Amino acid sequence: GLGRHAEALPSLREAAELFGRLEDHESEGLMWSRIATAHERCTQPVEAHAAWETARTLAARVRNLKGEAAALEGIARTARQQGMRSTAILRYEEALARAVEIADQRAELSLRNTLGILRWEECRYQDALHQYEAALRLCRELGDTVHEGLVLNSLGATLQRLRRFDEARTVLEDAAQLNAVTGERRLEAHSLAVLGEVLLASGRAREARSSIEASL
Repeated sequence: GLGRHAEALPSLREAAELFGRLEDHESEGLMWSRIATAHERCTQPVEAHAAWETARTLAARVRNLKGEAAALEGIARTARQQGMRSTAILRYEEALARAVEIADQRAELSLRNTLGILRWEECRYQDALHQYEAALRLCRELGDTVHEGLVLNSLGATLQRLRRFDEARTVLEDAAQLNAVTGERRLEAHSLAVLGEVLLASGRAREARSSIEASL
């Protein structure tokens, strides 16, 4: 529970200080990452943000790119929790650059999906589309069919907002089929609901009704 994470903080800080005195900055950075994570689990985004900043500085100092990418994502996440949207996007983009640099496809997939969501929320649908298309390629390279279904949903909804209805319909039909195969009923229902909206906007009311009913 939260108490356990709070109780761990003094020991983690002591360990970080010890590694700092020993000039073992890689281990010191790892401790600060754990401190940041503990603060996040205690719902303390301000303290977590500061700890992630320290972890990032230390990771950069020893050229630990994986650690730096994780810290940048932590900075972005806690900035977002505090309503610091522009900072969050900047740090997510920096984390993405590090993930690409070290060929961490799992991290890249997660970050592209997050950036797609953030751009969608800003109504920057073309930018969101770019992130979702890249995320879809990664899903297929990794053979991750569950996340592929999720990304196809997002891609289809984005194409809908761009009024590219024929493309949206094809993507959403693929999404519904894949989500049914993987047993992701919630994702399948979402695919079918958005597909219904696309069909309705395309003047195909009977098919739209059938798709929306199937989503319920």
